[in-house]
Amino acid sequence: MDEVNDFYVTLPSNSSLSVFPKNTQAAFRTKLAPPIILSGAWEVGLSEIFVPRTWFNIGNHNNKYSITYEETKILWKRIMVNMKSE
Repeated sequence: MDEVNDFYVTLPSNSSLSVFPKNTQAAFRTKLAPPIILSGAWEVGLSEIFVPRTWFNIGNHNNKYSITYEETKILWKRIMVNMKSE
């Protein structure tokens, strides 16, 4: 990974509890400090999401996430729902 052009941001559910005290493992917001300012064209991807197999909290009612920039929603994505336990 080229450190100048590539990077990862980890967003744990418990990292901003002083700013977002109602955060839970299933629904949370994270404050970035310092803000990440990108110029030019960038490609963003979700590389990993962790959902314990014992939880069935992702259903058709809450299987999407969004990215918001300065009060403007710029992206909505859906997560595949699998309600079967293995």
